[in-house]
Amino acid sequence: MKIQKVESKLAWFNEISAGIGLVVGYLCYTLFWLLSPETKIELSVTEPVYEEVIIGYVPREIETESIPDSEELESAMKDAHLKPVMVKSPTFSVDGKPILKTTKTVFKGMGEPSVVVQRVELLKPNFSSYSYTVTKGKQKFITYFSPDVFYTGTGFYFDQKSVEFSGGKNAEIFAVKVATLFALLSFMLFLLKIRPDPRKCIERFKKTSFDVGDTD
Repeated sequence: MKIQKVESKLAWFNEISAGIGLVVGYLCYTLFWLLSPETKIELSVTEPVYEEVIIGYVPREIETESIPDSEELESAMKDAHLKPVMVKSPTFSVDGKPILKTTKTVFKGMGEPSVVVQRVELLKPNFSSYSYTVTKGKQKFITYFSPDVFYTGTGFYFDQKSVEFSGGKNAEIFAVKVATLFALLSFMLFLLKIRPDPRKCIERFKKTSFDVGDTD
């Protein structure tokens, strides 16, 4: 009776061990995060200045009685009002050079900071055409238009800075490690529960009869 109760408890623990491990892992990480000092680093970051510009126009949505074919769509687009395509574009000075701004930025994290610098080309947005999607409304079919925007290089580059923190602990990884430990503990307990009884194995072996065939 006691053995059955123990096995029942082990089976229950085996089912919920991973979940308990994740919860305990996140709690341990929270405690670690509260007790660990935060690392701060201040950098001078240079970025291009952007402004909202209109690079083209697309028709506003139109309603039709049925799914429009190419001719009906072209006719309906002529009567539809146009809406501007607004995008962020880099600002250039009178002499054609991009306008850059430098600001002090504070990066925060846990661990040893390392500055990563990437040489990035400044891109300019361009409007080529538009695509459309037809959907079924409550009473009519509605055609929505979306702009096709592509970007081209300007030949100007700037240094994009970011900070990576090494040595700190990640919450998800930390929790998964704790959950794995709990799962291993559960697996060991499960093996302990189903371990074979040596006496019963010996008795079964003794009761087993082997038939030896005649050989020519």
